[in-house]
Amino acid sequence: MVVSAGRLIGIALVGAALGGILWVVGLALEFCIAVALIVVMLGVLWLCRPSAEELTWPDRELERPAGRRDDVSRLGWSLRPQRSGIGDAGIKRVRELARVRLERRSLDLDDAGDETEIARLLGPHARRVLRPGADPAPSLAHINAVLDRLSTLTKKENS
Repeated sequence: MVVSAGRLIGIALVGAALGGILWVVGLALEFCIAVALIVVMLGVLWLCRPSAEELTWPDRELERPAGRRDDVSRLGWSLRPQRSGIGDAGIKRVRELARVRLERRSLDLDDAGDETEIARLLGPHARRVLRPGADPAPSLAHINAVLDRLSTLTKKENS
Protein backbone atom coordinates (compact mmCIF):
# COMPACT_ATOMS: atom_id res chain seq x y z
CA MET A 1 0.00 0.00 0.00
CA VAL A 2 1.30 3.45 -0.88
CA VAL A 3 1.35 5.93 2.02
CA SER A 4 0.21 9.30 0.69
CA ALA A 5 1.09 12.71 2.13
CA GLY A 6 -2.61 13.49 2.56
CA ARG A 7 -3.11 10.52 4.84
CA LEU A 8 -0.04 11.43 6.90
CA ILE A 9 -1.31 14.99 7.28
CA GLY A 10 -4.74 13.68 8.27
CA ILE A 11 -3.21 11.46 10.96
CA ALA A 12 -1.13 14.37 12.26
CA LEU A 13 -4.24 16.57 12.40
CA VAL A 14 -6.21 13.91 14.31
CA GLY A 15 -3.34 13.57 16.82
CA ALA A 16 -3.04 17.33 17.24
CA ALA A 17 -6.81 17.70 17.65
CA LEU A 18 -6.93 15.00 20.29
CA GLY A 19 -3.97 16.55 22.13
CA GLY A 20 -5.62 19.96 21.93
CA ILE A 21 -8.93 18.65 23.28
CA LEU A 22 -7.14 17.02 26.21
CA TRP A 23 -5.24 20.27 26.92
CA VAL A 24 -8.48 22.26 26.84
CA VAL A 25 -10.03 19.80 29.29
CA GLY A 26 -7.22 20.63 31.69
CA LEU A 27 -4.63 17.89 31.43
CA ALA A 28 -0.91 18.65 31.62
CA LEU A 29 0.71 19.89 28.40
CA GLU A 30 3.36 17.13 28.42
CA PHE A 31 0.67 14.45 28.71
CA CYS A 32 -1.32 15.99 25.83
CA ILE A 33 1.78 16.08 23.59
CA ALA A 34 2.57 12.45 24.46
CA VAL A 35 -0.99 11.34 23.61
CA ALA A 36 -0.86 13.25 20.32
CA LEU A 37 2.46 11.61 19.39
CA ILE A 38 1.17 8.16 20.30
CA VAL A 39 -1.93 8.69 18.13
CA VAL A 40 0.28 9.82 15.22
CA MET A 41 2.61 6.85 15.71
CA LEU A 42 -0.27 4.34 15.80
CA GLY A 43 -1.84 5.93 12.74
CA VAL A 44 1.40 5.68 10.76
CA LEU A 45 1.85 2.06 11.84
CA TRP A 46 -1.72 1.34 10.74
CA LEU A 47 -1.04 2.85 7.33
CA CYS A 48 2.15 0.82 6.90
CA ARG A 49 0.62 -2.57 7.73
CA PRO A 50 0.74 -5.10 4.91
CA SER A 51 -2.46 -5.80 3.05
CA ALA A 52 -4.05 -9.23 2.89
CA GLU A 53 -2.84 -9.79 -0.67
CA GLU A 54 0.78 -9.47 0.43
CA LEU A 55 0.42 -12.17 3.08
CA THR A 56 0.05 -15.19 0.82
CA TRP A 57 2.13 -18.22 1.71
CA PRO A 58 4.04 -20.09 -0.97
CA ASP A 59 2.58 -23.40 -2.07
CA ARG A 60 4.33 -26.14 -0.10
CA GLU A 61 3.36 -28.92 -2.48
CA LEU A 62 5.36 -27.82 -5.49
CA GLU A 63 7.38 -30.40 -7.32
CA ARG A 64 8.60 -32.79 -4.65
CA PRO A 65 11.22 -35.26 -5.76
CA ALA A 66 10.55 -38.87 -4.78
CA GLY A 67 12.60 -40.34 -1.98
CA ARG A 68 12.76 -37.31 0.30
CA ARG A 69 13.41 -37.86 3.98
CA ASP A 70 9.87 -37.07 5.01
CA ASP A 71 8.25 -39.60 2.64
CA VAL A 72 8.12 -42.33 5.30
CA SER A 73 6.64 -40.09 7.97
CA ARG A 74 4.11 -38.63 5.53
CA LEU A 75 3.08 -42.13 4.49
CA GLY A 76 2.76 -43.17 8.14
CA TRP A 77 0.55 -40.20 9.02
CA SER A 78 -1.63 -40.73 5.98
CA LEU A 79 -2.24 -44.35 6.99
CA ARG A 80 -3.99 -43.48 10.24
CA PRO A 81 -7.24 -45.45 10.41
CA GLN A 82 -10.47 -43.50 10.06
CA ARG A 83 -14.07 -44.59 10.60
CA SER A 84 -14.41 -46.44 7.33
CA GLY A 85 -10.82 -47.60 6.92
CA ILE A 86 -7.79 -45.78 5.59
CA GLY A 87 -8.35 -42.37 3.99
CA ASP A 88 -7.83 -41.42 0.37
CA ALA A 89 -4.48 -39.71 1.03
CA GLY A 90 -2.99 -42.95 2.35
CA ILE A 91 -4.39 -45.03 -0.49
CA LYS A 92 -3.03 -42.55 -3.00
CA ARG A 93 0.48 -42.76 -1.53
CA VAL A 94 0.41 -46.56 -1.49
CA ARG A 95 -0.77 -46.55 -5.13
CA GLU A 96 2.10 -44.24 -6.12
CA LEU A 97 4.61 -46.52 -4.41
CA ALA A 98 3.10 -49.62 -6.01
CA ARG A 99 3.04 -47.96 -9.43
CA VAL A 100 6.78 -47.19 -9.24
CA ARG A 101 7.70 -50.67 -7.97
CA LEU A 102 5.52 -52.49 -10.51
CA GLU A 103 6.78 -50.41 -13.43
CA ARG A 104 10.22 -51.89 -12.75
CA ARG A 105 8.67 -55.25 -13.64
CA SER A 106 6.83 -53.79 -16.68
CA LEU A 107 3.44 -54.05 -14.97
CA ASP A 108 0.80 -51.33 -15.09
CA LEU A 109 -1.75 -50.81 -12.32
CA ASP A 110 -4.36 -49.52 -14.77
CA ASP A 111 -3.97 -52.35 -17.28
CA ALA A 112 -6.57 -55.11 -16.81
CA GLY A 113 -4.22 -57.62 -18.46
CA ASP A 114 -1.65 -57.22 -15.68
CA GLU A 115 -4.21 -57.69 -12.91
CA THR A 116 -3.60 -61.42 -12.36
CA GLU A 117 0.18 -60.99 -12.23
CA ILE A 118 -0.15 -58.08 -9.79
CA ALA A 119 -2.47 -60.19 -7.59
CA ARG A 120 0.07 -63.05 -7.69
CA LEU A 121 2.93 -60.74 -6.68
CA LEU A 122 1.15 -58.62 -4.08
CA GLY A 123 -1.37 -61.03 -2.60
CA PRO A 124 -5.16 -61.39 -2.49
CA HIS A 125 -5.79 -57.93 -1.01
CA ALA A 126 -3.91 -56.06 -3.74
CA ARG A 127 -6.99 -55.36 -5.83
CA ARG A 128 -8.90 -53.84 -2.90
CA VAL A 129 -5.92 -51.75 -1.79
CA LEU A 130 -4.73 -50.53 -5.19
CA ARG A 131 -8.03 -49.90 -6.96
CA PRO A 132 -9.45 -46.41 -6.50
CA GLY A 133 -12.88 -46.20 -4.89
CA ALA A 134 -12.79 -49.63 -3.27
CA ASP A 135 -15.85 -50.21 -1.13
CA PRO A 136 -15.37 -50.81 1.74
CA ALA A 137 -12.10 -48.98 2.15
CA PRO A 138 -9.15 -51.30 2.81
CA SER A 139 -8.03 -51.84 6.39
CA LEU A 140 -4.60 -51.10 7.74
CA ALA A 141 -3.86 -54.84 7.88
CA HIS A 142 -4.55 -55.20 4.14
CA ILE A 143 -2.37 -52.20 3.33
CA ASN A 144 0.43 -53.54 5.52
CA ALA A 145 0.25 -56.89 3.71
CA VAL A 146 0.56 -55.17 0.32
CA LEU A 147 3.40 -52.94 1.54
CA ASP A 148 5.24 -56.01 2.87
CA ARG A 149 4.90 -57.68 -0.52
CA LEU A 150 6.12 -54.52 -2.26
CA SER A 151 9.19 -54.41 -0.03
CA THR A 152 10.01 -58.05 -0.80
CA LEU A 153 9.79 -57.22 -4.51
CA THR A 154 12.46 -54.57 -4.01
CA LYS A 155 14.68 -56.92 -1.99
CA LYS A 156 14.51 -59.53 -4.77
CA GLU A 157 15.42 -56.92 -7.38
CA ASN A 158 18.44 -55.74 -5.39
CA SER A 159 19.75 -59.29 -4.77
